[in-house]
Amino acid sequence: MQIFLIVAVSADGLIAQSRDQVSTRWTSREDASWFARRTKKAGVCVMGRTTFQILGRSLPERSLIVQTSQPTLLAKSHVQTKQLEEAGDWHRQEGATEVITTSLSIPELADRLDKSGVKELAICGGASIYTAWLKSGLVERIYLTLEPRLFGQGMSLLTEKLNLKLKLVAVKNLNFNTLLLEYLIDL
Repeated sequence: MQIFLIVAVSADGLIAQSRDQVSTRWTSREDASWFARRTKKAGVCVMGRTTFQILGRSLPERSLIVQTSQPTLLAKSHVQTKQLEEAGDWHRQEGATEVITTSLSIPELADRLDKSGVKELAICGGASIYTAWLKSGLVERIYLTLEPRLFGQGMSLLTEKLNLKLKLVAVKNLNFNTLLLEYLIDL
């Protein structure tokens, strides 16, 4: 299974101005379109509880796994969820829209998804989820959209210090001002 991060950042490297800001409020239409296409291709996305609560909805045609230490908090949300640990022999249905919660560790979750036939996994935020997955050593690729915005202060991409070497493998203009950078993690 190939695991990648997909993230949009401001020109000063921030993913949001505040903890409760969803990136679609400040990123370009082209980035939103790219995100939808790439995550639909993967079919399965992981995000943290806070990011999911800010988003407030499922992602059409994708299985969205909300990784949280408190899955019962989402049971009270308006979005119907099921818990992966209780889903038995879960296999993704092609084109399905579903929200699944889990408190599995990253290695356990990756192993479970790999064994269920998932070919690609998109890690969609927030900062603590990005950090934890990068620290796990399981992420192979990062898709980083660089938007022409300066926030000065806000939410960093990572929540703690890491020292990962990246290899730039592609640069694409999503529009005149927005760049998509594709990196491999150089092990």
